[in-house]
Amino acid sequence: MGLEGYPSDPVPFRERYSFYEGKRRLPQDPKGAEAFLRQAVEAFPDDAEAIGELAFALYLQGRRAEAKPLYERALALLDSPDLRVRYGRLLYHLGRYAEAEENYRRVLAQDPGNLDARWGLAEVVLALGRAKEAELLVRQVLGLRPDYPLARFTLAKALLEQGKREEAKALLREELRQNPDPEVKALLARLE
Repeated sequence: MGLEGYPSDPVPFRERYSFYEGKRRLPQDPKGAEAFLRQAVEAFPDDAEAIGELAFALYLQGRRAEAKPLYERALALLDSPDLRVRYGRLLYHLGRYAEAEENYRRVLAQDPGNLDARWGLAEVVLALGRAKEAELLVRQVLGLRPDYPLARFTLAKALLEQGKREEAKALLREELRQNPDPEVKALLARLE
């Protein structure tokens, strides 16, 4: 029963299932997740989480131009750190570094312990040519979580910008041992 004793519409199970099934498939199967998430957003057009997950599915497929307005819509409905961090990553990949930096700094102002925002900010300031600041940020991430994915890769890039080649190579070897990422392998191959 809803307010004032009138029957309320039940939340359609199928659409909630669509949301959870779509979310479960990410990030391994973004194309498969997209269909489920579109069904969930169609049923609940104001569900910020569903919109954000759909945007993430599109981002993972490289459809960044389609993902951007969805992230903006989701953030207008619910300005959460998770949505803002993912939006910052999208902006970084679009080359909109100043906007990405602003997003990451907003998250860190609310949640200084957010490692995803701190690592994302390190990537952005490195792209902006501020290698020393990037080094400091990523060392903070590694200090709290030594196994953070690709943090050593970002640190290695920052060290290379400062001419610290041997330390960078050691970091890349360790990252490759723990995370066989093709970007890490390619950078290490160029250095050796």
